[in-house]
Amino acid sequence: MCDKEIPLTGGMGGAVRAGATVRKTRHSERISLLLGRLRAAGFSRAPRFHGVDERGRDVLEYLPGTVGNYPLPRQVRTHTALVSAALLTVGTGGVLFLLTQYFQFVRGFSAFSAGLAVVPLAVGTVFGSAAGARAPARIGARWCIAAGFAVIAAGFLLLATLTPDSPILVAVLGLLLAGTGSGFAGPSTNSTVLGAVSGERAGMGAALNDTHQQLGIALSVAGLGSLFAAGYRARLPEPFPGRLGDSVAASFGYTVHRPEFAAAVRLAFTGAQGVALGVAAGAAALGALVAVLALRGHQGA
Repeated sequence: MCDKEIPLTGGMGGAVRAGATVRKTRHSERISLLLGRLRAAGFSRAPRFHGVDERGRDVLEYLPGTVGNYPLPRQVRTHTALVSAALLTVGTGGVLFLLTQYFQFVRGFSAFSAGLAVVPLAVGTVFGSAAGARAPARIGARWCIAAGFAVIAAGFLLLATLTPDSPILVAVLGLLLAGTGSGFAGPSTNSTVLGAVSGERAGMGAALNDTHQQLGIALSVAGLGSLFAAGYRARLPEPFPGRLGDSVAASFGYTVHRPEFAAAVRLAFTGAQGVALGVAAGAAALGALVAVLALRGHQGA
């Protein structure tokens, strides 16, 4: 090998440039197969795989560009779009967390049936995504995001009205609305984030977008779960063993032996759930407001 090796910064360490190639530690044959598939599919940003050198390193085509490193460049720190990406998932994790328990403990569903009961959320997401992929060309990304968040808020508000005796149709409609809104806003939210970065930084933008969505789910479960737990304990009837209020399963199990508490415990659950889902609806409404005000004048909006 005659070309001088120049260490490359950013990304994973250990890569060097040698002429028109990059040499890096070989981790898996699957990487070369993946790159080949990407090239075959017409993705020009995937480097060509040239084999393995005498030191057992992968030899890849050198593609000019910038690999993301901290601190992140301004182009991928599109605050408004990333906040929207996080808010898009803030309610979803909490809704799934609460409603599966609602169906099991309050309505008496099996675990499998409770899982099936939240399928309308996925169904709505599929149909919403189909519509959301075409809508930006007509109304712009800003209004797609705002409309999607507004529909999510409506779905969460409907779910917040659930009581122990509500028709299941109420939950189905609420989940369908929430899923449809999420699917409708998703394509525009993602394209707004990725549209703010140059082509060579698209991977970094996508990763940052995914990170903020995962952050939204984590905050949803933690925040709404904590809010629900506090409200649930406060609503439990007196005299009720305080330690049982720390566990939904334990408190509902207690009512098997003390059926006189059953109705009050179910009402405590739905009351606390209503407050938590109302907060989730507020977060979705905030997402709509952020989209309308902060994305004004954004390219494609």
